[in-house]
Amino acid sequence: MAMKISVALDQMTFGDLYNFVDLARGARIGSEQAVNQVVYPQTDEDAVYGLELELDSSPIRTAPDMSGIARDHVVAVLESVIESDGDARGALEELRELRDLLA
Repeated sequence: MAMKISVALDQMTFGDLYNFVDLARGARIGSEQAVNQVVYPQTDEDAVYGLELELDSSPIRTAPDMSGIARDHVVAVLESVIESDGDARGALEELRELRDLLA
C-alpha cells in the first residue's frame, strides 16, 4: 500500500524541507528523480503550493542525526585509525562516544 506525504511551501521551514528530503532518501528515491509538485486547483496558472512524495510499502531507512557531532572530531578519529593501519584500539573511547551519539 502506497502512502503520499506532502509539504506545503507556505510557511515551510528548512527543518520541514530536511525532513521531506530525509524521507525521500530513506525510501531510496534517487537524486535524479523529479520532485512531484502540487499545484493549486482551479487556477489558470500552474502555481505550485506544495511538494509530494509517494512512498511504497518497503521499509524506510533513517539517516543518523549527525547535528550534535563535530565533523572535525569524526575526521580526526578516523584519521587516527587509518594512521595506525586500521588498529582502532587507540581510538576506542572516541569511537564509543561517536557510536553513542549516533544511537
